[in-house]
Amino acid sequence: MNEQSTAGGGGGGDELVLVGESGMLAGERVFIPLGGSVVVGRSRSCDLSTRKSRAFRQASEEEQRVILAARDFLRVSRRHVRITWRSKAQVEIRDLSRNGTWVNGVRIDRLVLPPPAEAPVEIRLAGTEALRLRRA
Repeated sequence: MNEQSTAGGGGGGDELVLVGESGMLAGERVFIPLGGSVVVGRSRSCDLSTRKSRAFRQASEEEQRVILAARDFLRVSRRHVRITWRSKAQVEIRDLSRNGTWVNGVRIDRLVLPPPAEAPVEIRLAGTEALRLRRA
């Protein structure tokens, strides 16, 4: 599951890409088409899930048990954040957790911003997972 996708998989100009920078999601990516949403969290039902990540899947059963019990892993909520590309001019980032979501270093509940142009948007989940949102 090196690359998960909610759309065709990149390159079309009308897509954003969310890329894991650190934590269990490092190296993972999901594409967000214009008008689409992705949910990130611990649950396997999420579009980008720590439990479906390559790092988790490649761990031994014993390592997986340790990961599942770790405080940092549990700080990421089952459904932690939803990112929606609402229109060409708006991306909505909504915190779905109690443990916090930070966008460019600021804790948010809900934030509407323009889609990233030159500089990507940094998203942190509970201080443990770092993601970058950028144009595909």
